[in-house]
Amino acid sequence: TFVLISKFGKDVMMRLKQYKDELLSACLTFVLSLPHAIVHADFNAFFPAIETSLQLGLGYLPLAESAMSALESWISLSPTKDCFHSLLPVLDKYMAVVLGPSDADVDEEV
Repeated sequence: TFVLISKFGKDVMMRLKQYKDELLSACLTFVLSLPHAIVHADFNAFFPAIETSLQLGLGYLPLAESAMSALESWISLSPTKDCFHSLLPVLDKYMAVVLGPSDADVDEEV
C-alpha cells in the first residue's frame, strides 16, 4: 500500500502542469495530505506542491490553509532546511495581502 500511494503521489506531481482549476486544486490537496512517511521517503518530489499551493492559495483560501498546514508539519520531515528559502517570495505576497493599505492611506486619499 505504501509503495502504491507513493508512486501515485509522484505520478500526480509529474502531471500537475497539465491540470488547472478544480482538478489542480484537488490534486494539490491530495499531495499535501499524504502521510508523513510517504513525504519523508521522497521529500524533494513532493515539496513543490507546497509552493504551487501557496501561489494558487492567494486566490483560493482553502488551498492556502492546506498548504500552511502541510508546511507546518513538513518542516520536521525535510532532510535540509534549504528548500524552504524558495517559499519566502510567495509568503511575502501573503504579507502584502494581509497588510494592504493602511487606514491612514485611505483617509489621505479621500
